[in-house]
Amino acid sequence: MARRRKKSLPHSEYVKIREFPQGSIAYIFRRAGFSFGAHGGTDLAAALTYFTVLSAFPALLAILSLLGIFGQGEDSAKVILEFLQERAPQQMYSILEGPIHQLTNGQGAGFALIIGILSALWSASGYVGSFGRALNNVYGVREGRPGWFLKPYNVLITTGVIVLVVLMMLMFLLGASVLDWAAPYMPGVDIELIKVLWLNGRWVLILILAVFLIAMLYTATPNVRRLKIRWTSPGAVIALFGMGLGGLGFTIYTNNFSKYNATYGLIGGVIVMLVFLWIMNNMLVFGAHVDAEFERMRQIVAGEDIDGKLRVEPRDTRAITKYQEKLEALSSSAQEIQDLASGQQTLPKPPEPSILERVQTAVSTNTEMLRQAVSDTRAGATETQSSEDSGDVKEKASESSQKHTRDSTPHSDNPQNGSSKRQDSSRDTLF
Repeated sequence: MARRRKKSLPHSEYVKIREFPQGSIAYIFRRAGFSFGAHGGTDLAAALTYFTVLSAFPALLAILSLLGIFGQGEDSAKVILEFLQERAPQQMYSILEGPIHQLTNGQGAGFALIIGILSALWSASGYVGSFGRALNNVYGVREGRPGWFLKPYNVLITTGVIVLVVLMMLMFLLGASVLDWAAPYMPGVDIELIKVLWLNGRWVLILILAVFLIAMLYTATPNVRRLKIRWTSPGAVIALFGMGLGGLGFTIYTNNFSKYNATYGLIGGVIVMLVFLWIMNNMLVFGAHVDAEFERMRQIVAGEDIDGKLRVEPRDTRAITKYQEKLEALSSSAQEIQDLASGQQTLPKPPEPSILERVQTAVSTNTEMLRQAVSDTRAGATETQSSEDSGDVKEKASESSQKHTRDSTPHSDNPQNGSSKRQDSSRDTLF
């Protein structure tokens, strides 16, 4: 039996970042900024912010419920609130404090807990679906996956995101306690040294997991087939760095310089939270553009970029085919309606010209008539003058001809002429 041959990948998939020519990175960021503006990146971030608000509390419920299984639900809530109090704007903390306590105290058990987690994952998957649509816009592809497949797929991706967040929270909460619990089972091991290394090194692991989480969203959500798996991406690093920097700057601004409460009153805290989430989503969308431009640069270096367009292969085209069929059916129905209206003479009459248009038409017509009349008058005068000139010429010519005739013809009453004739006659007689 012949071994199945592995499909060869395009040469661009093997191009490394270190093989990029000098100036490529600057070009990538310039083009990423241009594409971010051209694709309406801020609008995409605003749509993601809306779905963030809808999905945040179901996702938080799922996270706290899963952490409650490990007995860390209340501790996790405290850590989240402490983080928000220290790192987030004060208005945002005051809004989220009550709901987080309610989510922590309102957890069920057994079957009710499972149903709660599943429903929370289903609700939270709305953000993942919106994120996939935003990245389809970034890569210039349509959604080709059918709805019956896409929604469960988004729930699966949401589950993976929630599991990673829970893992990062457990790494933060259970570090020292797990080592203390495992110390009796590891004699001869310096637990204190391991504890020091873990407490200082876990932040690196948490950052790596955060980058992997964003890279997973970039890879799994759009309708773009990845020919080669990449566990991390430059765009994910840029997005995480931008989220941290942007969140810190906005927090300093709102806590010290802004006047949102004075401007918006009771909803000032809500506005602050929405702007904060909008900044985070802007960084995520920009990071996706950076990834797309890195992919374009690989194609440029490999010589596969002919017309400047990013070449990607869609994961699925079934929904695209169905969309085109529906569009053709609607176009055919519109043509039938137009033919029917034409046969019944029910097509709308062309709009009558306005008063201004009619006045302009009349003025133009009269002006043209006057111009034609003036032109005809001038032509008639010219023709009359030409006729008179030709008559004078003919009259002068006739007079000249008559004069010439009189001069050349001999007159009978001239005596000299008579005597000459008689002399000639007598001369003829003599001879």
